[in-house]
Amino acid sequence: MFWLSAIAPLISVILSTAAVYATRADKHGVKIIQKVHAGVNPSSVKQIHLNGPHTAECAKIAIVCAVIALTVID
Repeated sequence: MFWLSAIAPLISVILSTAAVYATRADKHGVKIIQKVHAGVNPSSVKQIHLNGPHTAECAKIAIVCAVIALTVID
């Protein structure tokens, strides 16, 4: 059943596109993207701020989660 969860987003896009086309929803306010620009989006690394009040707590939680994930045996 993995394939079902893997292909579900694609099926959702196909069905919603077909529904918009069949009902001509673009005539009733649904915005249609006409052109998608090719290329890679610019990096957003400069927008990350690691000096907040909860940064240390988040790092501790991440380390504990990583250790648990590495030590748990199925």
